[in-house]
Amino acid sequence: MIRTVNTEDIVKNIKEMCIEANHYLSKDMDKALKDATVSEKSELGKKILNQLQENLKIADEEMIPICQDTGMAVIFLEVGQDVHFEGMAVEDAVNEGVRQGYTEGYLRKSVVGDPIIRENTKDNTPAVIHYSIVPGDKVIITMAPKGFGSENMSRVFMLKPADGIEGVKNAILTAVKDAGPNACPPMVVGVGIGGTFEKCAILAKKALTRPVGEHSAIPYVKELEEEMLEKMQDASIGASKLSMRSENAQEVHRTHRFPRLRRELKKKSKLLVFAELALPFNPESGEEDDIYNSDTKFRPTFSATTTALMLKAKADTDDVLKNALMRRAGKTEWDTSSEEFTKEDWEIFGKYRVPRIFSLPVVHINIPAFTKSDFGRDYELRVEYDDNGEIVGEVPGVLKVDKLFKDKLYEEVTEYQKTIDSGLCKDTEKQQKEAKSTIYKKNPVSSIHPMNSVLAIELPLTNKYELNGEFEYSDFDSKKVQQSIVLQKYSGNFSVAMQKFLDGSYEAFDTHFDFYVLDMGCPTDGDPNTNEGKMLIGKDTTYEKSAFDISSPQIFGDKAESIIAAVREYEDTVEDLESEVRRSLFTPIYTETVESQMYESLSTVLDIENDKYVTQKVLKDNSEVITIAFGAKGIALLDDIECGVSNKNEGELDSDAAKNDAKSYDLSSAEFADDTDVALDSVELA
Repeated sequence: MIRTVNTEDIVKNIKEMCIEANHYLSKDMDKALKDATVSEKSELGKKILNQLQENLKIADEEMIPICQDTGMAVIFLEVGQDVHFEGMAVEDAVNEGVRQGYTEGYLRKSVVGDPIIRENTKDNTPAVIHYSIVPGDKVIITMAPKGFGSENMSRVFMLKPADGIEGVKNAILTAVKDAGPNACPPMVVGVGIGGTFEKCAILAKKALTRPVGEHSAIPYVKELEEEMLEKMQDASIGASKLSMRSENAQEVHRTHRFPRLRRELKKKSKLLVFAELALPFNPESGEEDDIYNSDTKFRPTFSATTTALMLKAKADTDDVLKNALMRRAGKTEWDTSSEEFTKEDWEIFGKYRVPRIFSLPVVHINIPAFTKSDFGRDYELRVEYDDNGEIVGEVPGVLKVDKLFKDKLYEEVTEYQKTIDSGLCKDTEKQQKEAKSTIYKKNPVSSIHPMNSVLAIELPLTNKYELNGEFEYSDFDSKKVQQSIVLQKYSGNFSVAMQKFLDGSYEAFDTHFDFYVLDMGCPTDGDPNTNEGKMLIGKDTTYEKSAFDISSPQIFGDKAESIIAAVREYEDTVEDLESEVRRSLFTPIYTETVESQMYESLSTVLDIENDKYVTQKVLKDNSEVITIAFGAKGIALLDDIECGVSNKNEGELDSDAAKNDAKSYDLSSAEFADDTDVALDSVELA
């Protein structure tokens, strides 16, 4: 259906956009600048960033531009092919909007009508307009006022195929280095690769409009972005000696990928599991409020000890906070004058100490034709929820497929239950439960569940659970810590062992505030050359209380304290530990492409025509999935049901009952899957 858009609306909106874009930062850019102000290490750099914050405040209060260079208006117009424009020409409307915006907004007009004659047009027109025709009936306008300082520092490199990816990397770094402070740092760097001369330039320009913090969905492009950002953040190519980064933290600082913990046959290790403080109250007041409470705890980025010392120092000058902390700990006295972490401090903060858990919301898809794996794959699923816990917008296809299988498998469970009720089933209650679990585990997809991981330092052990003498610890510093860090899935036996620390079973062995110490042992059985053997390796891995304290003089001598200090230093100096972990997990994001491929492969695991548990009710209740995944075949089945000629059983499906019943046997349930994740709340102290 054709939709008519009056070009007066184009004029009005572009006028408002010109004024707004020159007076305020977008929310993502504003957050990035605030974060940079906090993380900046140079005193001079921090001062300048604070001045920029003050500048933004003044611009807001006095309604003046945030920069004297209000730039040239660059307009991206995405026009739906079903749109009909009414009124003046679209280009004229765009320029009229720019004219009104720059004139009525009292913005500097820098544009000349001719680059040779150089006569100012006095209204900042003409704008630079990029059109694209897209499906639909909407018009999407993106307005980017491009300052000439940054524009003049833009570069185009014509590379030969033989230059390869290293040529691309060198080109990016050269452009940033040559720009230096001339492009008004802190900066956003947009990169376009491929196409013709003008196409590449447009791609680079459009990249600047991508929200801060957003990555490419293509894994290898994402890796390239992260690598280049790390190199651009190097002080040697930065804007100055201020240690300011040469871009505005489009993505947070990255270092390296943490390896997964390798569970090999006969392997023994000592794991130093990072701890953190999770405070169910506002650290400023010591009391719960709307932001920090038992449900939304304050989780500092620093090590547990450093966090405790910072709060202790504040409490030394803040009686309200001090009294609140003492009251919560059941103490009437607390010496806050010492700058060292004491036993008394442990009594104050110890109950808030938990494993530092990093969590991703994921779904698991196990359709071999799609994942090309016998074990399936996890996909990060990014969804928004409303106040009632319902998903905002379109429900992802994987959750619809999950419902389809839960409905189908519920029919199978219902039939099994009938044999139990009739007395024909001789299984015990335990066997009945296991049988139902087995049925629900046939679901090739899962609901959303947390993929929880912790960081641990791995120290190799001998068969006698003594520290391997080959391990070099003599110069154990923060760099050595970084090299020894591994990611450990917070699940199965490991989570059970960690819970013993939290419930006090391992209290006597819990002697280090910044980390927990566990001894890990892997089984001796399992053929690493077969899929079955691979599954056995690590399945029965044990995690037990430490056989010895790493502080023991006979083990580390006088190096124990330096090791502990190195762990603390690493946690305190890394810029964004959570982002590093997310990167290390390298979990693909669930996208429309993934969804499409999943639908295409669904027929390989579900025979809708011959599966007796795919009843009329199952088909009707999941008609959207059926029609998308099975096309004409699915539509024909639904038509037969509608016409009353279907040979399928009507079924007894109760969708709510199916959903509730299946929850108990979900793929993400720790009760039925040894290698699944434990929800974050289950490890937090009351």
